[in-house]
Amino acid sequence: MTKKHASICKVFSCCLLAFSVAGCTGVKLPGAGGNGAASSSGGAADESKTVSMTGKWSVGFKYNNETLNASMTLKQDGSTFEGSGKDEQDGTPFKIEQGQVRGDQVSFVKKYGGALAKIPPIQYAGTISTMSGDDYSGPYLKGDYAAKDAEGNTVSNDWDAVIDKPKPVAAAVHAAAPESQPAPTPELSAPPSQASSGETHPDKAPDLSGKWEVAYEYKFRTVKSIMFLEQEFDQVIGHGLDDNKEKFVFEKIFYKYPKITLIRKYQKTAAKASPVKGKGKGKETPNPVGSERTMTFKGDVSVVNDADYQGPYIRGKTDGGGTWEAQRVK
Repeated sequence: MTKKHASICKVFSCCLLAFSVAGCTGVKLPGAGGNGAASSSGGAADESKTVSMTGKWSVGFKYNNETLNASMTLKQDGSTFEGSGKDEQDGTPFKIEQGQVRGDQVSFVKKYGGALAKIPPIQYAGTISTMSGDDYSGPYLKGDYAAKDAEGNTVSNDWDAVIDKPKPVAAAVHAAAPESQPAPTPELSAPPSQASSGETHPDKAPDLSGKWEVAYEYKFRTVKSIMFLEQEFDQVIGHGLDDNKEKFVFEKIFYKYPKITLIRKYQKTAAKASPVKGKGKGKETPNPVGSERTMTFKGDVSVVNDADYQGPYIRGKTDGGGTWEAQRVK
């Protein structure tokens, strides 16, 4: 039993529960909000205009204020669909059943099997819209899930999902007037242009191994970091240091080009003693210490070929809603 399962079993009646869908409340999968316009996929009475659920979906959700991820592969037949998937944090498989689409409304049930078969079904409901933006164009699902805890109370949170490889949108959609964009954040540069030629190809997933410079927004200031990543096939590990000397390791890194999620874990910093001036001279008092915590960084990996920089580049949002970006140091 993983630590994740052990903590969840205290809340839900089945003793083993790893949610696969997290919330739009601060989740918003890359490209699924802020960079494109959303439009309804159809009215409730006109099923012919609904977005097809068939395909592989990337899902985001929050549980206990932690952002988690899952993937699910669905197949639609008329107004119903079913499928299967797995929780990315530990690979736990699940089934999708009783899927229904009515206009822009969607609902389905998530069920675990095997050792987790006693877990009550988890109910999902939401809406379907179509996104059109620079980072993502395609169907977007958004809603909430509900499950029963050990006392029979309903526990719920938000979720959202985007399809992995949506079909290209029509040129007329791209021509639509874009939404107004917020002013650039100080100290965070505008993203460099994507490479069109050169040694690395923009459509090929770059290897992320190496030293990286990072800048991110946290508590109304821009924090700068150095991180070291090591990639072997599709597995990525690493560690790093913020500009306040606070160290972190990556608890989890999910990399499926161009999407990436990095979960930083900060350890509680040991107190450092410093002399006290004035009365009681000679005594020492500890300096403030950093707290143990985690931060989630979601983003998109691209390959750039500018005059000032050539190589992989990452830009996205933290779980606190702040912008972050990173480029590899040569």
